[in-house]
Amino acid sequence: MSRSAEYRAKLRKVMADLRIDAFLVPHEDRFLSEYTSPRNARLGFITGFTGSAGLALISARYTDLFTDGRYTIQSRIQCPDAEFRHHNFSGDSIRKVLAELGDGGKIKTIGYDPEVHSWSWITGFGEFLETHGITLVPVKENPVDGIWDSRPADAKKSVIIYDDRLNGESAEEKIASAGRVLRSEGLDCFFVSDAESVNWLLNIRGDDIPCLPVVQCFAVIYSTNQVDLFVDNSKVPLPDFTRHTGPQVNLYEFSNMREILGRLGHDSFRVGADPSVTSAAVIRSLLDAGARVITRSNPLERMKAIKNSTEIEGERTAHLRDAVAMCRFLSWLDRTAEAAREKDSTVSEATIADQMYKFRSEQANFVELSFPTISALGPNSAICHYDYSTSEQPRILGKDGIYLVDSGSHYLEGTTDITRTVKVGDVTDDVREMFTRVLKGNIDLALAIFPEGTSGIQLDAIARRPLWEVGADFMHGTGHGVGHLLSVHEGPQCISSRRSTEPLAAGMITSDEPGYYREDAFGIRCENLLLTVPKTGYERSMLGFEVLTLVPFDTRLIKPGILDRREIDWLNAYHAKVLETVKPSLSDVESSWLLQATAPIKE
Repeated sequence: MSRSAEYRAKLRKVMADLRIDAFLVPHEDRFLSEYTSPRNARLGFITGFTGSAGLALISARYTDLFTDGRYTIQSRIQCPDAEFRHHNFSGDSIRKVLAELGDGGKIKTIGYDPEVHSWSWITGFGEFLETHGITLVPVKENPVDGIWDSRPADAKKSVIIYDDRLNGESAEEKIASAGRVLRSEGLDCFFVSDAESVNWLLNIRGDDIPCLPVVQCFAVIYSTNQVDLFVDNSKVPLPDFTRHTGPQVNLYEFSNMREILGRLGHDSFRVGADPSVTSAAVIRSLLDAGARVITRSNPLERMKAIKNSTEIEGERTAHLRDAVAMCRFLSWLDRTAEAAREKDSTVSEATIADQMYKFRSEQANFVELSFPTISALGPNSAICHYDYSTSEQPRILGKDGIYLVDSGSHYLEGTTDITRTVKVGDVTDDVREMFTRVLKGNIDLALAIFPEGTSGIQLDAIARRPLWEVGADFMHGTGHGVGHLLSVHEGPQCISSRRSTEPLAAGMITSDEPGYYREDAFGIRCENLLLTVPKTGYERSMLGFEVLTLVPFDTRLIKPGILDRREIDWLNAYHAKVLETVKPSLSDVESSWLLQATAPIKE
C-alpha cells in the first residue's frame, strides 16, 4: 500500500467519525490560487497527484479524481491504484458523477472545508446536489490536516519591498485609483482574496510559495483610500513598509480577519467580493454579520493585467535576459545531443533542466523560476505538464528524436514563459508535419489584427485551424495572461475556447502556445509571450501583438509546403530580430549556433 493510500484509509476513519459519506479535497488552499505552499498541498498529499488543477472526492470505497485536459495522462500515471476513478475536470463531468452517486443512494452527505472552496462553487453545487439527495456539510477543521503527521511548516521569509522604479506607479497612486473605482460603483469596500492583486496594489513581493514571488495575504480596500492588510505581521519590515505603502495601510494578523469582517457587517457596508475566488467561509462570515455583499469581479485584476510603460519596458528587458540564457542553453543542448548520439550518455531530463537553470541564474536580476521546468524527451513530451522530478527514472538523452522544454523565470524586471520543441535525434515525417502545423498556429495568432473589444475566445480558433485541417486539436487553452514579477498565470484575460470572454487591451501580456500530443509517442508545443499593442492606419481602433520572446524555433523540424509565404516572411523576420538582439551577448561558439538557428528558410 502506498503512503497516500495509507493516509486515505486514515481519512476514511475520520469521515466515519464525522458521519459524512465523502469528503472533497481541492487543489486550492484558502487563498484559492493555482499555486499552493507545500504546507497546504493537501490534494498532492492525499492522492499523490501533483498537478496544479484538480479535485478529489474521497468516499468509502473510491477516490474520484477530476483533472483538466493538461493532466489526463499525468493523473493516471501518478494515481494508478484501483480505487481511483479518473474524470475530466468540468462542471458537467462533476455533476454527472455526483448525480449518479446521489441517485444511487451511495452518498447522502459530502463534507467540505469552507475555507478552501469558493462561494460560487459551493452554492452552485449545493443547490444541484440537493436535487439528487446529497447534502453538503461544512467541517470546522480540515480532517486532512489532522492526519498529516509530517506537514511542512509555513514559510517565514520577510515581505520584499518592490522598488517603485520597477512599478511605474506608487502604492498610494494605485490605492487612490482603486478607491475611485469603488466609489463609481457605489461600494464601501472590496474584499480581495487574491494575494497577487494585493502584492501588486502595495508594490510588495514575497517568497512564501516556490515560483510565485508573493507574500500570502488578504486585504479589504475601502472607497476612502484605506486598506486593511491581513498578513503574518512578523514578516513585515517596519518602518520601511509604512514609508513604502503610505500610512493608509493598516496591518492586521490573519486572526483579526473575522473581527474586521464582523465590523463591516455591523456597519451594513456594501462589500464587493468575487464569488469565484473568495472562499465560502469569508462570504458566509460577511453575510452572517449583516454586510450587504455585492458579487462582482475583482477590479484590481484588470488594472494589474494592463501593464504601464515602466512595466512593459521591464518585461522587454527580462525577455532579453531570458533569450540570452535560452540561446546559450539551446546551443549547449545541440552539442550535447550530438555527443549523446555518438556514445552512451548519462545526460537526463533532470540534467538538462539543471543546465538551463544554471544559464538563467547567471543572468542579472534573476529571482527564481516562474514555474517548475517541464523537461521532456520523446514520449514524455506527450504528457502536457510532465514532471521529471516525480519520475522513477528520468529519460536519457540520445534515444529520442525530440525534446520539449516549457520553462520561465522571474527577473526583477518581469516574468517569462517559453516553450520550445527541439530536434535531438532522428524524427519521422509525421513529427515534422505536426510540428509545422503547431508552429503555423503560433505564427497565425501572432499575426492577428483585431478590433478593440475582442476577447480570447474569438482568437482561439486562429491557432487551432492548422491542426483542425487534419482532424487534430489540443486539450488546453491557447494562451494565458502573465504577471509582472507575479504569477506566470494571470487573469482576467486568456485565449481559450472557454472562459475567455474578457476583452484584450493594450498592455496585456498573453502566451501563444498551441500544441499537439500523441500519447506514448511524442508531444509538441511552441510558445511565445505576446504584448497586446495598438495598430494604426485602420478606419477603426484595432489591436495586434508584439512578440516579447526572442528565441529561435527549430527550423530543422519544419516540413516544407505547409507554411505559406506570409508565415515564412514572419518567421524569417522574427529570426533576424533574434539574431540582431541576442548575438552581441553570446560567445563565439554560441553565436555560430545562433547564426545557423536563425538562417532564413525558403518555401
